[in-house]
Amino acid sequence: YTGAIMMLFLFVVMLVGVTAADSLKETLKGQRWLALGCALGFGILLIAGIGNASLSTFNGLGAANAAHGGNIEGLANLIFTKYVFAFEITGALLITATVGAMVLTHRERTERAKTQREMSQERVRGKHLPPLPAPGVYARHNAVDIPGLLP
Repeated sequence: YTGAIMMLFLFVVMLVGVTAADSLKETLKGQRWLALGCALGFGILLIAGIGNASLSTFNGLGAANAAHGGNIEGLANLIFTKYVFAFEITGALLITATVGAMVLTHRERTERAKTQREMSQERVRGKHLPPLPAPGVYARHNAVDIPGLLP
């Protein structure tokens, strides 16, 4: 479920097309230092939590599995009974984040969209009618009558 939600979020961000030029200017002063401090604090908290879990003794899962019928049933029982409100709030937060990403990255079109006829006429009138070679190919042309360059 979480992976599907994150893939949906990634799809939405890719759909709206965030460019690298937008991230070069700092809209809030000191936001990079604040983000660095938050990341450092989260890293320390994560290391402390993992260290605490790995250094304490393991009690086993036999009693918990016997009481709830197994890991999956016990997890489902907890999510949909005791933690149902937190589960719903998390879903609402993810949906709000997705809508917020779309709103923040949406740009109004300033000129009208070109038709397919205009794009094809522009391509025929242009300099390179056939496609250029792919990046990394040691050639300047993609024609049969022009010999390739020797290394």
